[in-house]
This record gives sequence, structure tokens and C-alpha cells, in this order.
Amino acid sequence: MAPKKKAPAKEEKADEDDLSTEQVWKAYRKNCTALDIPVNKRLKEMYEIEFVEDRKNFTKLHFWEELGWQGVKAIIEPCL
Repeated sequence: MAPKKKAPAKEEKADEDDLSTEQVWKAYRKNCTALDIPVNKRLKEMYEIEFVEDRKNFTKLHFWEELGWQGVKAIIEPCL
């Protein structure tokens, strides 16, 4: 017997309801403003392409530029 497949409609609905990426993004921008630092260009690009356009939540974050302690705090603080 072949294994049963999950219904894709339920999985898609679960993805639509997950606003964690949007919540982290909004908190990050707010923290950047409070700390008087610029928003990381790579993170902004990832948000606009992966979440806004493709509706995919963040699964990994790769940074090629130094963030400094303020940048790390701005990203991590919404998660605490």
C-alpha cells in the first residue's frame, strides 16, 4: 500500500496564517529606529522577495556584512 498523502489545502492555509516573519520584520524595523541604526539591506531584500512576493516565511538568515552589537540586538530582541 502506498502511504497516505496530506491534504495540501490544510498546509497552504497554515502557511497563510503564520505571520511570524512579518512580526519579526516589524519589530526589527522598530528596534533599528530606536537604536538609530540602518536596516540591514540583505534582511530587507529577503523580506521583500521571500515574504512579500513569494509569501514564504524565513527559515534561515545569512548575513555577509558585519551587523555589530546593535544590529544583533535589533534582530534578536523580538524573539526574546
